[in-house]
Amino acid sequence: MAAPEAQAVEVRRGLTLRVLLIAVAVLLVGFYVNLRNWWYKGITTQPFLPGLSFSYLIMLLTLPIFGRHILTPQELVTFMAFAPIGYIGFMSWAIEPLTLAYWAQTDPKLATLLDYVPPVWAPRDPRLIEGMVKGGAAVPAEILGALLLQSLILFSIMLIVVFSAAIFARRFVEVERLGFPAVVPAIEVFRRYEEKTLFKLRENWPLYIGFAVGLIIAVYSMLPYYIPGFTAYFAWGQFWWGDWERFWKSLNPSISDWWMFVPSLNALFFIMPLDVAASVCIWTGFKSIVWPFIVVGAGWVAPGASPDTGPVNLGYFTFACAFGLGLWTLVFALPTLRASLKSLRVKSSEVERFEKLAWIGFAAGWLIYILIFAALGAHVGFTLMFLILLFLAFTGHQRISAETGSWYGAWAFDIARIVTQTTAYASGIPNPWPSTTWWATLASMRIRDEVSQSGGYTPASCIGIWKLAHETRTSYRDIMIAQLLFAFIYAFIGLLIGVSLLYSIGAEQWRNIWYVYGRRRYGITMANEVAGVVTPGPTYGPKEFSHILAAFVVTGFVWFMRAKFPWWFFAPVALPFYSGYFFINSMIPVILKFLILKFLGIKFYEKYALPAAVGYIVGTGFGGFILLTIHALR
Repeated sequence: MAAPEAQAVEVRRGLTLRVLLIAVAVLLVGFYVNLRNWWYKGITTQPFLPGLSFSYLIMLLTLPIFGRHILTPQELVTFMAFAPIGYIGFMSWAIEPLTLAYWAQTDPKLATLLDYVPPVWAPRDPRLIEGMVKGGAAVPAEILGALLLQSLILFSIMLIVVFSAAIFARRFVEVERLGFPAVVPAIEVFRRYEEKTLFKLRENWPLYIGFAVGLIIAVYSMLPYYIPGFTAYFAWGQFWWGDWERFWKSLNPSISDWWMFVPSLNALFFIMPLDVAASVCIWTGFKSIVWPFIVVGAGWVAPGASPDTGPVNLGYFTFACAFGLGLWTLVFALPTLRASLKSLRVKSSEVERFEKLAWIGFAAGWLIYILIFAALGAHVGFTLMFLILLFLAFTGHQRISAETGSWYGAWAFDIARIVTQTTAYASGIPNPWPSTTWWATLASMRIRDEVSQSGGYTPASCIGIWKLAHETRTSYRDIMIAQLLFAFIYAFIGLLIGVSLLYSIGAEQWRNIWYVYGRRRYGITMANEVAGVVTPGPTYGPKEFSHILAAFVVTGFVWFMRAKFPWWFFAPVALPFYSGYFFINSMIPVILKFLILKFLGIKFYEKYALPAAVGYIVGTGFGGFILLTIHALR
């Protein structure tokens, strides 16, 4: 690790005019492609892996085409920071408030809620929203004020997201030196690029073989969207293991999970440190297959019932472990964070200036968010409590991404919201409380799992770019500016693009606009604030709080054992992984990597196996991006 002084000398600029122009163009096209694919077909060009955005895949394409003559590695890294394609489900989340008056026409509970909601949040004339649902209309000027408010809220959330990652960047990258498996493909490509060996096929044949195989799999998994008759699974690049499901159900009808095989996720687990990948494999295998036998055998649940309906809800425990991981990460990072805070009082290298900006931006994001909802009438104390719990979840998710590169479970945000509500009701607030104050407070807790999912612009996604910046000596300042520019464009232009598409085509014509039309289609009441203002809101009891406490204790114990005893390999970062989906995608690469290291050695792994896995991830991602883009334009 370079000293700050050395790093200041070596740092190179990446934010140039050409990067700015290319990134904006890719970003705007990406919004259109993603929105068209996801809202209409339920497929998306968002990546499976945090930190591995499709701008990265486009970047890989620019290396052979442009890289030798036009773009430097630092410009390409800055391009990646600037133009990740944001999770489009989060965008529909920001549009939902605009639609409430329209749906209130047929929903008495929603109509009652609107008595306490200011018009700047939910325009009152349902005719203004009819075009969004039916299509064939332009965006009416009357909703622009409400749309601007949602853009401001979205932008403040993006600030919180960007700077939550930035304040941990040096801790994870330079102090703990975490692996960042999702960034390894980019690092491997850049290393070969700088060594001038990237385009030498003879030296990199494992990389190109992996790329070819990945490209073939991408084409095959996209056939259902082009040729009638092929089975269409949940998303491209994923294959349902139906026989596996039927086999385990024949042994125990309580075994049921998301048995979706994803080759690119297998490649990621292969790249991951073996102890971490094995920990995820063991934990998710135990939870998805062994645990149902235990609970049914003990008589805690009836055969066929969910194992989580018994006295021990292992699913809820795993979601709470994200908080536990966040707490212990924060505890052990305190010395580093305190030293970082001292940068506020000194003028020194670019690294220290970066840390100063990170803390200022972090505080600004929180302040803007709180001020917006305070102006709407929210209880500041409970909004702040929610944000603190949210920060713990963010921190846990960042660590999961930094150590595994994979996504995990996203429901820690619901825990933050319901813990806050339970605390409020225990303090004397009535449940429900029909008031503008409580509506605004609940509205401030609307942040859901969309902001934590794998492919979106989340702290878990943002953290990886700092590893890549460190490895390529790219200016931290340029990375931060690029991320802020992206946040602004996403919130103020991307959201308008999304709303314009809805008015043009109509939400009822598309299948997957969950917060605009999808929930209504399935009979789910729009606006989560109904529960708490009109009807009683959710609360936690002793069972849920005991699981949260257990998550903090178990996560801390596993962390202690791993730090104290060399023989203890099980990693605490595995505990938030909740599904058998991760088991079937980790068991093959864990066994394969163990056998390679055991019998062929580390040199074989580094020379042949790792480049092949990297090539596969690049090939399947690039093939999927190209074919999905063509599909959107069709």
